[in-house]
Amino acid sequence: MKTQTKSSRLGISGLAIRQHIGTLMLTLAVMVVGIFLVTTIPVDLLPSITYPRIKL
Repeated sequence: MKTQTKSSRLGISGLAIRQHIGTLMLTLAVMVVGIFLVTTIPVDLLPSITYPRIKL
């Protein structure tokens, strides 16, 4: 019978530590996609804001 070691029970944190290159590549991919999407958002989609005024 195979016993579990403490590192195999860590789940996602243990996986991130053991597969550090994969974690780095995933982080870099998310950052690149985020930067690409932020730079391609058109300014026209931002709403024009009108502030309400109280008439006296």
